[in-house]
Amino acid sequence: MRNGRLLLAGTVLLLASCAGPWNEQRCEAETSPWGLRLVWTHYWKPADAGDKTCQGRFESLELKLPHNRRGEDLRIDDQEVSAAFEHGAMASCSKPHRVEGTVRVLDFGATAVRARVDAVMKCPGAEPVVLKSEFTFEVRVPP
Repeated sequence: MRNGRLLLAGTVLLLASCAGPWNEQRCEAETSPWGLRLVWTHYWKPADAGDKTCQGRFESLELKLPHNRRGEDLRIDDQEVSAAFEHGAMASCSKPHRVEGTVRVLDFGATAVRARVDAVMKCPGAEPVVLKSEFTFEVRVPP
């Protein structure tokens, strides 16, 4: 009987892990004396409900910029602002990616950073991903 309960509990946990949010965005910020790191991540489940792997997909944009430049458009050009775009499932795409656009820090608080991002993320052989909106990035506190 005990083994039956453990099997049932394990099955419920597996199904619960696959039944997570269909579409989720996370916005996180980290500050340091030398700069500000903003990370936007979008997760979603595969459209094929019969996918046995139960793996979702993701796309992520990481921006590194000086924290003292607020209220002005900063170019994403690896000089003013460096950017990294990743996407895929368990392993990210190994192709070189480009990001073009601007970012503007609108508000810099103790718990959140509000920024306007206007970016186009490009992967060779794929359609460009446009990210254009205002986001509130939650400030992560180091452990």
